[in-house]
Amino acid sequence: MKVTKHRFGYEYKSRFESLERLSSSEGCVVYKGYLNKKIFVIEGCGTLADFLKDNPKMLNELIKIYEFDSEKEFELFIKEGGNNV
Repeated sequence: MKVTKHRFGYEYKSRFESLERLSSSEGCVVYKGYLNKKIFVIEGCGTLADFLKDNPKMLNELIKIYEFDSEKEFELFIKEGGNNV
């Protein structure tokens, strides 16, 4: 699994072939997406940006994209807690 972190405002929705909403909570939404036969979990916490104006490090990590090479790897991630997904 590969994880990339992106700044608030990063446009991730148009990058993926399809997005399926897995969960949402206060301030965050989590999607499962596909691109080039790979599976991705996208965790977007952009609505928290207003609370983090004084913390540039956290602003740069509000969107996390988890990349999986297989369905098995994705399922293991979810089974092990999936970063609370």
